[in-house]
Amino acid sequence: MDRYEVVVIISGLLGMGAVIFKPISSLVKILTRLDETVKNLGSSLLEFKDQNTEAHRRIWKHQDNQDERLDEHEKRLDRIEQSRKSDMYFSE
Repeated sequence: MDRYEVVVIISGLLGMGAVIFKPISSLVKILTRLDETVKNLGSSLLEFKDQNTEAHRRIWKHQDNQDERLDEHEKRLDRIEQSRKSDMYFSE
């Protein structure tokens, strides 16, 4: 093996190393960004769950208030109907 063959083999190995190193380097960068994105997504999801829980609490509180108002309204209507029935009974 003379010097030229050694130079060709070494340059071939270096070229092959560069060809392999470039995609691996790109993949490592992409995986690092993906890892950061997943971490951010996880924290965003926890924040969303907290906001969602608070929103549901407010909705249920409003629903309970509406139920109470509806019950009071129904009681008033019952009293009005009862008084009309009693008025009709006494007017006969």
